[in-house]
Amino acid sequence: MLQKQGLYTSLENKLVFGESIAQTNQFIFSGAAQAAFTSLSFVLSNPKFQQGNWQAIDEKEYALIQQGILLLETSLKKKDSAERFRDFLFSSKGQQILIDHGYKSP
Repeated sequence: MLQKQGLYTSLENKLVFGESIAQTNQFIFSGAAQAAFTSLSFVLSNPKFQQGNWQAIDEKEYALIQQGILLLETSLKKKDSAERFRDFLFSSKGQQILIDHGYKSP
């Protein structure tokens, strides 16, 4: 996105990359970063950041991260509970909770 906007070259020497979204969020939370790219779910789950200046980036500007769900072998002992939880996630109520927390509905 920075390259598309013609900003990368002027910012290149100032950029720091987190090894994970968790590390990037720690940079933000601690104040070590003046600006950052992070997930909408992180912003929405932290009232401190909702009061600051943040801007959602147009989805056309980046590749979406594909996420999924799976039932682990260890959950097979509680297969009914795991399946009910999966079904809830894909219900309209579960989907609305995900949307409210910054995720896209499939």
